[in-house]
Amino acid sequence: MQKLTDRRRSTKCVVYGRTLNSFALIQGLLDRGVSAKNIILAIPRINCHVNEDEELTEELPIIYPNAFEDARLEEKILAWIEAKGVTLIKEC
Repeated sequence: MQKLTDRRRSTKCVVYGRTLNSFALIQGLLDRGVSAKNIILAIPRINCHVNEDEELTEELPIIYPNAFEDARLEEKILAWIEAKGVTLIKEC
């Protein structure tokens, strides 16, 4: 946290994920004084960790859920995060 909040040096932080925990972590970083321009949110594809396992693919929404059930809400949250200065990398 000390390196991330140091105004003299720019240290980047990558948050990788698509669950609500990822968004909560970003909010926590912002609340603790980390500059939004130093945060990168990397959102993986929903099935990027699955190797053609049909059974696992069916259970993926339960194992690795989206943060938001409503696509419009997700778009608004992502737009708000991006407007704050957080860098978004989608479908990585």
